[in-house]
Amino acid sequence: MPERIRQNRSFAPRGAALPPGLPDLQAEVNRKSEVWAYNVEGYYEEAMTRQWNATTDIPWDELQQTELPEEIGKAYAQLLTFLTEVEMIATDVPAKWMGRLNADFFEVKNFIATQAMDEARHTEIFRKRALSTGYGLMRASAHNEFNLKFLRDADSFAEASLALHLQAEGMVLTLFRFSEYISPTEGDKKLFRLVMQDEARHVGYGMQHLKWVLDHFPERRELIHHHLDEAENFVFGGGYATEVVEPFIILSGKGLKKEQIAEGVRITNAFQLKQIEEYFERLAKCGCRSGASGRASGDWSTSIARRWPPSPPPPACPTHDRHDPKRHVPDTHAPEADRESGRASRRGPGASEARRARSARALHGPRV
Repeated sequence: MPERIRQNRSFAPRGAALPPGLPDLQAEVNRKSEVWAYNVEGYYEEAMTRQWNATTDIPWDELQQTELPEEIGKAYAQLLTFLTEVEMIATDVPAKWMGRLNADFFEVKNFIATQAMDEARHTEIFRKRALSTGYGLMRASAHNEFNLKFLRDADSFAEASLALHLQAEGMVLTLFRFSEYISPTEGDKKLFRLVMQDEARHVGYGMQHLKWVLDHFPERRELIHHHLDEAENFVFGGGYATEVVEPFIILSGKGLKKEQIAEGVRITNAFQLKQIEEYFERLAKCGCRSGASGRASGDWSTSIARRWPPSPPPPACPTHDRHDPKRHVPDTHAPEADRESGRASRRGPGASEARRARSARALHGPRV
């Protein structure tokens, strides 16, 4: 397949004979480098074989019969309201671009069609679960909705994919892992596990798309860093909105008592730091490393840890210790070779170090 599709401008599938007179659909995305990813066919096949049902695979009867304490129920309903907002935009963005891709990219069009279906299912279950708490949908977040609008308003599919698949959904994947850990019931833990298997696939496509572009068009590296900088200004610049942080603290600490809030703050700090660490780990796996050894010059995370020493972790449940938020779970979709931490870098020091420092300052203040 050539980098730029010049012949087929119609609905005709790739490989079909093109008689004169076919309509010009004026597809906006005609360059392979804007959409292609390693193993894109595999992601589509996995999406089709791992579909689950929002009505029958979630234990709704069990969840409705479980009465949560008022402070936990309200906090959970608030978190679920935020997640419903997130999944709505995650449905709209791939759906927006489906008809704008050239028909020759049918593998990518098929994959983002499954993504739109996945995200619509997530929207459904988070909304239903908020209603089933008995407290309903709570307060929307203007701060977070401006961040979500940024995803929708991307100027190109490549920019939208970088911000949505790699950054936003990567952050949300870590959020889901911690949400499973702090979930109030076993039924809620199952809900988040099902959602995570879909999100991991979406993040995997974003990572393999970025790897493909960097491997084939290394001259676009600085443009990619510019897109990442712009997107990170939204996420790291102001941290999370109150509508997200407060319920997360209450759920993590399991209540409103002083010692529970302190424990909730500790877990929330660990979650936010883990989000940043995993985000930069994914960038490194894609080839966006800094420094000759593949690590950032200056250990910014060590500096943060000195200022916020962790409290002793809560006892691990013997059957659920794999959900400990301190435990790193690597992305299952990254090739095995990309998990080698000592692999040589493909780039010198530059934009990624500035992003690390900025994100650390946004969450935890200036370095000491």
